[in-house]
Amino acid sequence: MKRRSDREKYEALRALAKELAGIHHPGELLRALVQTACTMLEAERGFAVLREEPEAGGFAEGAVRVETAGGFHREATHSLLAISGSAVLLALDQGNSVLTIDTSSDPRFDSAESVVLHGIRSVACVPMRVRDRILGALYLDWRGAEASVDRDALEFLEALATLGAVALDGARVVECLAAENRSLRDRVADEGLIGESPAMRQVFRLMETALPTHAPVLILGESGTGKELVARSLHSQGPRSVGPFVVQFCGSLTETLLESELFGHKRGSFTGAVADRKGLFEMAHGGTFFLDEVADMAPVTQTKLLRVIEEGEFRPVGDSRLVRVDVRVIAATNKNIGEELRAGRFREDLFYRLNVFTIALPPLRERGDDVLLIAMSYVRRFCREAGVPFKELAPEARESLLNYGWPGNVRQLRNVIQRAVLVSDGEWIADEHLELGVCRTPPPPSDKAEAQPLEDVIRRTVLARLERTGGNRTQAAYSLGVSLRWLQYKLKEWHG
Repeated sequence: MKRRSDREKYEALRALAKELAGIHHPGELLRALVQTACTMLEAERGFAVLREEPEAGGFAEGAVRVETAGGFHREATHSLLAISGSAVLLALDQGNSVLTIDTSSDPRFDSAESVVLHGIRSVACVPMRVRDRILGALYLDWRGAEASVDRDALEFLEALATLGAVALDGARVVECLAAENRSLRDRVADEGLIGESPAMRQVFRLMETALPTHAPVLILGESGTGKELVARSLHSQGPRSVGPFVVQFCGSLTETLLESELFGHKRGSFTGAVADRKGLFEMAHGGTFFLDEVADMAPVTQTKLLRVIEEGEFRPVGDSRLVRVDVRVIAATNKNIGEELRAGRFREDLFYRLNVFTIALPPLRERGDDVLLIAMSYVRRFCREAGVPFKELAPEARESLLNYGWPGNVRQLRNVIQRAVLVSDGEWIADEHLELGVCRTPPPPSDKAEAQPLEDVIRRTVLARLERTGGNRTQAAYSLGVSLRWLQYKLKEWHG
């Protein structure tokens, strides 16, 4: 083996670091690592292995997989660990580097028939370590009588492994975050937190402002508009994303039980309290606590909640000690908060403390053509889940979706589309598959008993649709099922 100068080693490490900085896929990263190791140390073959999470008691059989290999025939990649399993186990399980210059004189390889069969003379294997975690190992071997490896080569291989481990750890974090973001985007789209209406654009602007902060948020909106999804998005994409996300619905428990759930209790503090219990606020420490239907809280509980938000402390039920927590509170209600304040059912000071950011989610009936965007996202999702070809919404089905009042909001739309995908056969979802006829929003009452001219009906319908789309003629024409040219012609005819 040609002895490499310090300058050559430095240049190789620098070039590898630069290359790894642009790689975010673990497999590609390890391939670059193995290639550099084999080239610089003139090894005939090399491979990298990754380990799963370590189990109690040390290395667990089956917890290691070969991630990449160089210089091995395809048929040999299934038995790479058998070639020099003892060296890999030492590196993974004990964190020790292994160097064998001559396997024939090393007792560790006396029983390794594969070493003899493959003519392996020298072996080097080093752990890939980040802090106190061993992510995997890097293995090289040399064959033939002329093969020669020394301690300097092992030290260089250790430097490569350290550089690779740091890059691998970062790549895994990036990969994990990307997967979380994909999952979040899919869920956001699936649950209806998408839209192009002016009302939803305002929601997105407020979310973007609140996102990087730790301030409380109050989310207002009817049932089914997606209040919990907004809260989850603020948590998952915000500064507390690594902490827990805890949810409590405040409207289904008595005052005592809700206090116990939120703040915990001391044994014997009330009937049924047979043991000490930690509250949800303690469990949410370092993360986000979403309080759904917060306006249903009793006044006493509201007072304790205010103290947690302002001071970061509370007393468990029946306990004298103070518990300190660091929690971001996001609260939501479907009630008219103004009426609750005027009636004295909701504390003004708690409202002002929660009202740092207020996000009002519009009902689906006020979101215009967002109904169709959400409906199509559900169609794609449920077709995928059912394993059926993608379906389209027929024009009359689109019209029905736009004209319906949606008392259950996005949650109701989701159920309607799911059923329509399952009951429809063929490429189209028709009006009858939606089953909205019995619940369709009635037309506005008319003072005139006599029939109205058709042109007047057409004019009112077109102008109402333009108002719903914020004056967007293209969207209005699409939702009406007419051409943009026809719409422009009619507008010119009516307005001159």
